[in-house]
Amino acid sequence: MKFSRRQFILKSSLFSIGCIASPFVFSLAKSLFGTNYYVDGTSGDDTFPGSLAQPFKTIQKAVDTVVAGDTILIKAGNYNARVIFSASGTQALPITIQAFDTGVVLDGTGISWNPPGTTNPFNGLFDLFGVSHIIINNLGLINSTYAGFFMENCSNITISNCQTDNTVSSGIGVWSCDAIMVDNNTVQRACNGGGQECITLATTTNSEVKNNEVFNNIGGVLGGEGIDVKQGSHHVKIHHNHVHHLNGRLGIYADAYDAYTHTIEIYNNEVHDVPDSGIAIASEGGGLLENIMIYNNLIYNNAFGAIEVGGWTTVAGTTITPIHNVKIVNNTLYNNQEGINIDNAHAQNISAKNNICSQNRGEQIVVGATPLAEVTIMNCLIDGASSLIGLNAIQSSPQFVDSNSQDFHLSLHSPAINTGIQTDSPPFDLDDLNRNDGLPDIGAYEFNNQIFKNDFEV
Repeated sequence: MKFSRRQFILKSSLFSIGCIASPFVFSLAKSLFGTNYYVDGTSGDDTFPGSLAQPFKTIQKAVDTVVAGDTILIKAGNYNARVIFSASGTQALPITIQAFDTGVVLDGTGISWNPPGTTNPFNGLFDLFGVSHIIINNLGLINSTYAGFFMENCSNITISNCQTDNTVSSGIGVWSCDAIMVDNNTVQRACNGGGQECITLATTTNSEVKNNEVFNNIGGVLGGEGIDVKQGSHHVKIHHNHVHHLNGRLGIYADAYDAYTHTIEIYNNEVHDVPDSGIAIASEGGGLLENIMIYNNLIYNNAFGAIEVGGWTTVAGTTITPIHNVKIVNNTLYNNQEGINIDNAHAQNISAKNNICSQNRGEQIVVGATPLAEVTIMNCLIDGASSLIGLNAIQSSPQFVDSNSQDFHLSLHSPAINTGIQTDSPPFDLDDLNRNDGLPDIGAYEFNNQIFKNDFEV
């Protein structure tokens, strides 16, 4: 059977370029030392004490009241307001803001504020600036004049189980932050005429974007990619996301732009039906992009390359676009324009191993401007036209269970079974099952392996 994205058993990643410690040990349980404050837009009043019997009327009043360890519980309703967070929690006593019951919506209709680049630093309908140890859970956000959830110069922030719809810029934007978790959110109709990406991490460290669904973006002229980690970010994991049916832009992107950007893992994602590349990496402004791992991804039905090492620039005068130390391992790439496209004249030490490149409409593997001496291709399964196949290639159908219904698991007699190379292969597959049963299979899925991978701590 085909495992849905929600059936994944989520664990920490052992397969890392460097040791990316997970800083997210948050709990939604109320602290013994904190106070619960309630918000009810119908029966509340901001002169009330904010108790369950006498709730506040506005979210902002609650936000202005809390201190470390407190929890804000919002009752269902449509709140036509902007929220600016100014209080911080601590590691032991985070501040939590979450729905009391389902149906909490922050609606930006008719609300505008100073745009980016002015003296006002706040650029989201739900905005955090210079705060730390905040948990945001199960809120809806619609119709923002700029970004939806936006944070800058923050640390130890979790946004989970939230939904954004119809934002001019990012649904979730993260800038110059540390230890951020963006988990299990739904982002749709983002970048509706504005810049940036549906989920943006810029100049951000030690963070994760996982389990999110991103789809149906508008595709503004200045951006609109599904998930982008960029411009000086490092030690970031992008995993277990479902990115699909975008308009005008690619799915998952890592771009150094003009700053040293490094140690990024992109794994266990499903990307399909986007009008550009599925996953791409680049150095648009000449910053070094280094130590990138792309593994266990399922990428299909995209207009351009499934995985692309790009050499394009967007900054005038940029002539060098360095990308170093990239590993592309155990991905399944089907019915894209190309499977793997390595086309960066300044790339060094690029390897592709254990990938299934099947029925992509052009070449299965393409190396353009990149010097061949800098590229290693090994143990890939090639199914379709390809002038380059690499060492120990298998040229055959992968024998998927049913590609017509997007079930890309391996069937019993697949030649991809036990024919991969162990070097650089991750210890788990796209279903989070062990690969430790001999030689790894080629592609994102390990065949018929029912043993769940161990819960390793990095």
